[in-house]
Amino acid sequence: MNSFGRVTDGNTIRFERTLPCSLETAWSYLTQPGRLATWLAEGTIELRVGGRVDLSFDVEEVPEHMPGGAFILGAVTLCVPQRVLAFTWTNPDTNTDSDRPIPTVSFELEPHDQYVRLSLTHRHLTSDAVARYAAGWHTHLDILLARLQNHQPDAFLSTWKRLLPVYEEQASALQ
Repeated sequence: MNSFGRVTDGNTIRFERTLPCSLETAWSYLTQPGRLATWLAEGTIELRVGGRVDLSFDVEEVPEHMPGGAFILGAVTLCVPQRVLAFTWTNPDTNTDSDRPIPTVSFELEPHDQYVRLSLTHRHLTSDAVARYAAGWHTHLDILLARLQNHQPDAFLSTWKRLLPVYEEQASALQ
């Protein structure tokens, strides 16, 4: 399976990955704070519709991006344990245009023999951010895969910078 995601329109990105683990393990990496912090961000997700999502990204290695870190606050929009988790994705420091739909991210898990197929979709991104988010999700998913395989992941920033031009090209082809 190709590890690259697809910019499906000017505002949506989608990834599909095969994870070498059980459904229970995959779900725990999406929902348990200790495991979530090993590949995505520190934080908590209340596993119920309407539950609060607090994610704090440590971007120490990306000082030119955001010195204090990035914060995502959201609300769970769909939670089917070990199958689907979806929530809104908002940065409280960024003014949101009330006419634009709120960005959402969804994770779908499907058991497949001894593996799990993960589908990640991030919708309603601004067209100027879609490539950055695609490179970010790709990098985070690479880190998740490394963690599941007990490997040391590559550094976030160097991976993100290597991937960004690929996704910028994909995004510009849709404009």
